[in-house]
Amino acid sequence: KNGKEDKAIDLLENRISKDSLFIHFLPTCYYLNTNEKYQELISNLDFGIHEWLEAIYSLLEFEKNEEALQILDKILDKYSDSSYLNYLTGKAYENLKMDKKAIGFYEVSIKLDNENIDARNALDKLKNR
Repeated sequence: KNGKEDKAIDLLENRISKDSLFIHFLPTCYYLNTNEKYQELISNLDFGIHEWLEAIYSLLEFEKNEEALQILDKILDKYSDSSYLNYLTGKAYENLKMDKKAIGFYEVSIKLDNENIDARNALDKLKNR
């Protein structure tokens, strides 16, 4: 496992050295966060909301809900006005069968953006179980 992770990180470092804008894709690789080499690579970078959304979305796709919630716990205060971030938080809780918490975050998401169809559909689905 570690050999494959190291190879992936070497590829990331190589790509960044050729195109500095590639750092914006690093959060999507956050599932490597336990790897020391990856930690060094991202330690001095300051990611914005879009990069964090990508990282959280990727973690949810890999069914890493607890890890996604760890990140969300760190950034939710800073980006509390993000409807999509609140939606993803609800999704993580829903995936963990914590429906009450999920409903709360879906409701906040809709309050922030009444046109957030993903949050509205997820909320309707949970309420109609």
